[in-house]
Amino acid sequence: MVRQLTYLFSAGAVGGFFNALAIWIFGMAGFSAAAGMPPSGWSPPTIYRQTVWGGIWGVIFVLPVFNRMPALKGILLSLAPTIVAYWYVIPMKMKAVPDFQPGLVLLLYVTLANIVWGLGAAYWLKLLDTPHVK
Repeated sequence: MVRQLTYLFSAGAVGGFFNALAIWIFGMAGFSAAAGMPPSGWSPPTIYRQTVWGGIWGVIFVLPVFNRMPALKGILLSLAPTIVAYWYVIPMKMKAVPDFQPGLVLLLYVTLANIVWGLGAAYWLKLLDTPHVK
């Protein structure tokens, strides 16, 4: 069981690293500004935060859905952190910003960033050859 949790956490952390990279690239490309979000820098605190939270979220890969289709499993499971980020985390962080209204561009931004997380985690589990993704 400890080995299983270690694999799941490490897969989520790898996905979290790619998520941080995607968010940084989105910021450099101007997508963050279009979504109403401040650009995220490529800094140790940002990478650390995304990697640790990615690892925590990686535990949901224990769910036995689409184990033989890593891409589909990663995309499907990325919906959970997307929902939490869009409906809870971002509104809490942006509470101090006057007139902040989460819109469709922000939803697309969060969804794409989390799909990167899900795909990274799913393919890491596939590389580890775990029963969670084959």
